Amino acid sequence: MNYNSGCSHLLSAIIQKLTGMSAHNYAKENLFKQIGISNSIWHDRQGISLGADGLRITSYDMLKFGNLYLNNGCLNGKQIILSKWINQSTTALFKTYDNIGYYAYHWWVSSFNNSGLEINYYFALGYGGQYIIVVPRFDLVVIFTSRMYNNSLRPMYYFKEFILKAIEM
Repeated sequence: MNYNSGCSHLLSAIIQKLTGMSAHNYAKENLFKQIGISNSIWHDRQGISLGADGLRITSYDMLKFGNLYLNNGCLNGKQIILSKWINQSTTALFKTYDNIGYYAYHWWVSSFNNSGLEINYYFALGYGGQYIIVVPRFDLVVIFTSRMYNNSLRPMYYFKEFILKAIEM
């Protein structure tokens, strides 16, 4: 399987068709507002939010989204996203590239062997090396923002080599 951003853009168009709102406005109303994301930009070319890229939020807001997933869709005792969806959307479906792992529903899924201990994690990967990485085993969310357009996988190297390897087993 090769990643295809066209599928994500098509999903954005479907959301707009079904809700009458752009994916950005739908996200602002039904997700962002509930988790405290108040400032977001999402390019809207030809009237449809680009499903695969263009969303701009702060690193802190990325962390809020990662924590929402880490906590099975729950924030302050309120279920924002169904835990069933959290589980489904982060379960590996398709083998992709050897250096990345698997793809799920808009999340990449992988694992790392640290001295014989298999550490599973999932992550959102954005253009230029933007990452939201969730490691449930260690109750950990890691955020990277970068401008590594020619080497967008470099932050993943840092994550594995310097963060995961530093975790005491």
